[in-house]
Amino acid sequence: MLRVTKNDLQDDYYNKMIEFTKYQYLVHDVKWMSEKKAEIMERELAFQKRKAERDERANRIKLEKEERKQKELDRKQREEDRREKEIENKKKMEESLKDSEIEMVNKLDEAMNDNSVGTNPLFEHIEYCESLKKYCQKQINKSALEEEVKEVETKVTE
Repeated sequence: MLRVTKNDLQDDYYNKMIEFTKYQYLVHDVKWMSEKKAEIMERELAFQKRKAERDERANRIKLEKEERKQKELDRKQREEDRREKEIENKKKMEESLKDSEIEMVNKLDEAMNDNSVGTNPLFEHIEYCESLKKYCQKQINKSALEEEVKEVETKVTE
């Protein structure tokens, strides 16, 4: 009977040892699974972070492209507006030049029709021409006098 009790106790002991070893393996497996789950979660968080950064970068690039497109459109619009404004200014300038030329021609016509010299818009030019005419006549008279003097001198010396 002691042997039977001993065997029973040994069987109990070894059964408990086997159960303990099983529990240790289970605890080890649970610990390993928890570590792996933590690693997986960490990787997943890192992946999510990288994905968020990539998405943010893609959105930023997209926004920059849209901004560049908008700036280009704005620049083209400003350029077009500037060209239109230049065309308008040219037209206004041409019209004002035409008007001023017409005015000048009308004034010249009036001045030409007016017989008084002082109101003529070309009065300065006329005056200058008259003074040149007088100067040329003086020079012609001098040269004529000098020729006469030379003729007289040649006659006297002969």
